[in-house]
Amino acid sequence: MTAPYTELDGVVLESIDPEQGRVLLDQEARKYFNMSGEDFARACCAGEINTDDSSGLMVSMLLPMAGIWCDDWTNTD
Repeated sequence: MTAPYTELDGVVLESIDPEQGRVLLDQEARKYFNMSGEDFARACCAGEINTDDSSGLMVSMLLPMAGIWCDDWTNTD
């Protein structure tokens, strides 16, 4: 998977599309929580995932990359 990138002041910024984000979310949710990305998103948005835990926080930060916003989050797109 090759991500589009932009260079800004010598820093390379890479981005992924929501489909690639869903693949990444699924991969990390399976790795850290033994559940699919879809199941992780549902549990996280329901408040069932401890985001004070480093793994919970890290994987939950992938939700917007996958185009997933919980009802109480603010979508800034």
